[in-house]
Amino acid sequence: MAKKQISAKLKFQGVLEMLSGEKSPGQIAKQYGVHPNSFGVWKKQFLERGSEIFAQENAAHEYERRLAELEQLLGEKEVDLKLARILWPTTRREAHNTTPSPIERAFPPDEHRQEERHHPTVRPSSLF
Repeated sequence: MAKKQISAKLKFQGVLEMLSGEKSPGQIAKQYGVHPNSFGVWKKQFLERGSEIFAQENAAHEYERRLAELEQLLGEKEVDLKLARILWPTTRREAHNTTPSPIERAFPPDEHRQEERHHPTVRPSSLF
């Protein structure tokens, strides 16, 4: 026989009824269709760990505060990064905010190529 699954909400309702004292544990167990010892175990768990509910509220508030703080920091860093890109562009193209021409796309500049040497023009009349 499979173990019957009871939702947390029903356990809580049963424990509250048990704590109110209006019904006996046997009556409550029969109403919910579980063994009377189950409600005794759930009551003990409720009394031992009830304060954790309030601790979780504080933890959630702390996480929300930290998340807001990190979101603000991220926003500040995004602004810093945008300003840095405006003030100190890394390439000439970024400085002028231009797109490469079709020739530049087809033949990207080779940074390692030596500059062509220009020779002075020689006029035939200067040779004689």
